[in-house]
Amino acid sequence: MQFAPEIQSASSGEVRTPVRHAPAEGWTLTADRIAIAVSAVCAVHCAVTPVVLAVLPFLGSTKLEFGIRLCAVTLGLLGIGFGSVIHKSTRSLPYLVVALALFGWLTVNHGVAQYEEQLSVLASLVLMAGHWINLKTAKAACASHDHGRWGG
Repeated sequence: MQFAPEIQSASSGEVRTPVRHAPAEGWTLTADRIAIAVSAVCAVHCAVTPVVLAVLPFLGSTKLEFGIRLCAVTLGLLGIGFGSVIHKSTRSLPYLVVALALFGWLTVNHGVAQYEEQLSVLASLVLMAGHWINLKTAKAACASHDHGRWGG
């Protein structure tokens, strides 16, 4: 493996050694952005569904809700999980754990919980916050070093 030479910044004069990350790092940032959007869709869906249920019954579909939750959880595990490992930061993991616990409880107790919509919105907001923190952590970590040939 070849190591890139140290790079001297023209503006600050500091010397930085390029750090090579796995190519998946850019993917995790994209996954965080997509996961924030999916979590937002989930939150909006859960907030709006009770109002629109009479007009569009499909929005209250159990299959649709399960699909959105599954997508949000999968992207949460991938985005926050890989981001935490790559940047060695666990700041966003508690948010992921709380959101997973809420989504899991809602899936097991579907149709039973009195406050199911509110808990779904809460789980989505918590997951969005976790992705937001993960995204900011990744950007801060990447700003402190050079990514070599993978950009940055």
